Amino acid sequence: AENKIYEVMQLLKDGEQFSDVAERFSEDRATAVKGGGLPAFGVGKMVSEFENMAFSLDNIGDVSIPFRTDYGWHIITLLEKMPIAEFIDMEADLKRMIEKDSRGELSQKALYEKLRNTYKVVNKPSVYAAFRKGVVLKVANGTFKVLSKNHSTLLTINGSVISVNTFADYILRNQSAGSDVDAMYVDFVNEQLLLYEEKNLDNKYPEYKNLLEEYREGILLFDLTNKKVWSKAIEDTVGLQEYFNNNRYKYFWEERVEATVYTCIDLSTARKVKRGIYKKHRGTINDEDILKAANNDAPLSLQINSTTFIKGDDEYVDSVDWEEGISRDVRTKDGSYIIVDIHKLLPAGEMELDDTRGKVISDYQNILEKEWISLLKEKYSVNINQEVLYSLIKQ
Repeated sequence: AENKIYEVMQLLKDGEQFSDVAERFSEDRATAVKGGGLPAFGVGKMVSEFENMAFSLDNIGDVSIPFRTDYGWHIITLLEKMPIAEFIDMEADLKRMIEKDSRGELSQKALYEKLRNTYKVVNKPSVYAAFRKGVVLKVANGTFKVLSKNHSTLLTINGSVISVNTFADYILRNQSAGSDVDAMYVDFVNEQLLLYEEKNLDNKYPEYKNLLEEYREGILLFDLTNKKVWSKAIEDTVGLQEYFNNNRYKYFWEERVEATVYTCIDLSTARKVKRGIYKKHRGTINDEDILKAANNDAPLSLQINSTTFIKGDDEYVDSVDWEEGISRDVRTKDGSYIIVDIHKLLPAGEMELDDTRGKVISDYQNILEKEWISLLKEKYSVNINQEVLYSLIKQ
């Protein structure tokens, strides 16, 4: 199995199409004939190890490292990401699903009954009868049309007038062949009760009103802060550069090393790797050759990480002497071995803006925010009720 895994990874690395390799090597023949393709899946559909690896892939075409589950070894590639649709696109389907659910129907009936007991609904039977007489057959056929406006009062809810024309518009939106005008009227009244309830939520429930106001103010504050601070710090490139030039002393490199860290699964692998590193120094092989040789018999026997390190980035780099050359072997608690090959010592020194742009933007935002707050304090007076403040502290 391990030899097959290495062969698969090598073919993919050499540019073979994932679907071709899957068709040749996959032991799941149901998917192998489809180039290894799986149906789209979400959270909770696969074993956790498989899901975690799948959702960690960022870009279409990314290929995972080999990993194992109870079902065997896997290598996966990302074919497509299907994000959750916007609420506005799913709203109609969600409503239909809820409406079909029996529990949703019972809760709706209970809500309508509660609203009818809460608000005074006054129907106008004579007005409804006159309107019904001229439309009942057309509604049943799904062909009703509004030929003229009728502003007569059809019903009132707590004195709020609802006209015949409003009901006619409701029929236009909801009629179909086989519709019953009387059933539609019941549904229409329920809809109007809900609309009336929504319009009066902030008056009926003070806590809701306060929460709504808090959200409004929060959104306003967010938009204003974004304009005055967050976006400005990113878009004001001249101001950002000027701030950086005036505060260069805050941004400097610590002493660093350019190094390659070789993580070997055991002592035997570490010895082979160290011989390979000496050959690399002489220019006869490279890290790719070392990795291939070490993982030839047992995949994942060696991992290589080559980058620039500062103190605290890597405990094993920290533990060796910072001088150019191959370090002593470092044995870890799990029995693996670490070899650090230091290529170059980089002294401490000042950074350029591009080296630390994120940190500079954050600091510049803090300055902009303080300046903005200072202007607000000059413009508006703030009075604090000390008695109330201290009463809160005592509690």
